[in-house]
Amino acid sequence: MRVVNRMSNFEYITVADKDLPVEEQTVWTLHGLSYDTQQALEARVSPQINLPGNALSGGEAGYMDALKDASVSVDIAGGRTELQFDILRQGVVGVENLKDEEDNEVKYPGPKAPPNQLKNWFASWLPSSVRTELANVIIEGSVLTEDDVKN
Repeated sequence: MRVVNRMSNFEYITVADKDLPVEEQTVWTLHGLSYDTQQALEARVSPQINLPGNALSGGEAGYMDALKDASVSVDIAGGRTELQFDILRQGVVGVENLKDEEDNEVKYPGPKAPPNQLKNWFASWLPSSVRTELANVIIEGSVLTEDDVKN
């Protein structure tokens, strides 16, 4: 088995930027979350299966039949957006070539900036789709590419 250090920094380019010329792409420096941070974040997510009231009355066959019509919901303590900001705050190390509408470089305050300053920065400069994409990549951590496996 080959593994990677999830806590080491890696560069990421968003899906929206991948087709741009290299000099126009925004490069995000990210790293995975520590085990303690992952556990704390996962503890805030509570999946729930919603079954009909008679699901258990029909034995195993009745239960399995009820699962076909079951729905799943996820409750997030503190809200989805708050969880997303926590992931970004802890997983975004830096950013290069992020430009505003006047082509000025937008400076990232850095991971050691106060949490409220980082929340405001993420909310001010990143659309929801980019925040979600980055948060998902941070959660997944770095993965081995086919080239990594070959080397």
